Amino acid sequence: MWDPITLKVNSHLQGHESTIQDLALNIERDHLISVSVTKEILIWDIKTYHCVQKIMDIQIYRPENIFTAILYDNLAQQLLLGTRKLNQWFFKTQDNVVTTHDSPVIFALYSTEFNQIITGDNMGVICIWNMKTGQLNFRFVALGSVIFD
Repeated sequence: MWDPITLKVNSHLQGHESTIQDLALNIERDHLISVSVTKEILIWDIKTYHCVQKIMDIQIYRPENIFTAILYDNLAQQLLLGTRKLNQWFFKTQDNVVTTHDSPVIFALYSTEFNQIITGDNMGVICIWNMKTGQLNFRFVALGSVIFD
């Protein structure tokens, strides 16, 4: 990363193992998004110079298996990637994540019959989540002072 005022190097972003093909900015989150020729996407925090997320696209595109263009849409919070067709990748930011457990989660189970995830924490709180929407369906607390070790 270069400082445009001093024209000096601030930091080296190391993470890609192949040539970087394109860059995009998520200005709202202070993220730099880099895409390599192997379709590896790295998201960098431009304040700390650390990689905060790594995504690998394993889909094969014909005739060339590369991205030809990249754009981050700040309004829709999505990454647009061009191949033969336009790919949209939506980003769920930390502001959108729902948390209901105040203590550490000690188990998570998946119900194939109801397509739900059941989580429980060490204070006896049980949550049932809709797998498709991620929404909390039901939450209850065990009676008494139950603490699991």
